[in-house]
Amino acid sequence: MQTVRSYQASDREACLAIFDGNTPRFFDASERAGCAAWLEESKQPYLLIERDGRRLSLRLRFRATETERRAG
Repeated sequence: MQTVRSYQASDREACLAIFDGNTPRFFDASERAGCAAWLEESKQPYLLIERDGRRLSLRLRFRATETERRAG
């Protein structure tokens, strides 16, 4: 079963493992340190997608402004 929940600091290593698994196809290894810093420093809300307790993906939670919703 797939679930979506808020990212927690305890998810950091699993999220970096996801990053590593997507290198070099989607990311360059030189971007890893920036990703790690972003996970620690960002105030943006993130969602973690899990399936059967296994972390699969990290997504930025995006809330559209009224102007963005009208622009569609």
